[in-house]
Amino acid sequence: MLSVEQSLRALRREILGALAADAPLPGGVELVADRVTVSLALQLQSLAPASDAPGKWGIATEPGSGPAHQLTLEFKVQKPFGSVVAPPAGPAPTLALAPESAMTTTAESPHFAALAEVFGAPGFDSAARATVFRETLEELSEAERKVVLGSLGSSGASGIEPQLHLARHLVLRLAGSGPAGPKAGPERLRQLAERAPVAELIRLAAEKWRTQSEWVASAPPPRDS
Repeated sequence: MLSVEQSLRALRREILGALAADAPLPGGVELVADRVTVSLALQLQSLAPASDAPGKWGIATEPGSGPAHQLTLEFKVQKPFGSVVAPPAGPAPTLALAPESAMTTTAESPHFAALAEVFGAPGFDSAARATVFRETLEELSEAERKVVLGSLGSSGASGIEPQLHLARHLVLRLAGSGPAGPKAGPERLRQLAERAPVAELIRLAAEKWRTQSEWVASAPPPRDS
C-alpha cells in the first residue's frame, strides 16, 4: 500500500508534467488550469498488536479491503502554464526576457546547450519541464537515473525495473513536449545522459531553469503607463 506522501509526490509530478505539455488546440483555443482538485481514499494501516506506535495512513487500492476515509486536496495554480500574462496597461517586459542573462552565464557547462534543446531556453515556460525532470530523478540513485534516461528514445523500456516505470514515463513525456519534439527530445536526453553525469544535469536544471515561482518572483515590476 502506497503511503500518502509517496502518492502525493507521484500525483504532483503527473499533474505538473501534464500541464507542461502545452499542446495546441484547434482554432487557437487555450485551456488554462486554475485549480487542481485531488481526492484520495485512505485506510489506516494497523501495526503489530504489541506496538504502541500509531498506525500509518495509506492509499486504499483494493475495493472492499476495509473502511476508507476520503481526503480531498485542492491546489491553486499560481500562474497559467504555457503562457505569460502581460500587465493590463503600458508596455512591460515579459518573463521571456529573463533567460538572456541565464544563457550568458553557462559557458562553464558543456551540457547546457544540449539540455536547452530538450527543455527550451531557461524561462517561465520551460521551468515546468526542468522541475519535473529534477524532482523525478533526484530521489533515485545515479545508477537508477542512468537506467531511466538510457531507456528513452529508440531504446524502449524493455528490461527496466517496474519501480522505475513511473520515472521513465514522466521524463519521456516532458522531453517529448519540449522544442526538440516527441521523437528527438527523448533521444537527445538519452544521448546526453551517456556522456554526462545525471547529477550534473539535475544541478543545471535547478540552477539555470529554476522553478516557475522563482521566475515570477524575479520578473521586473510593470512600468507605469
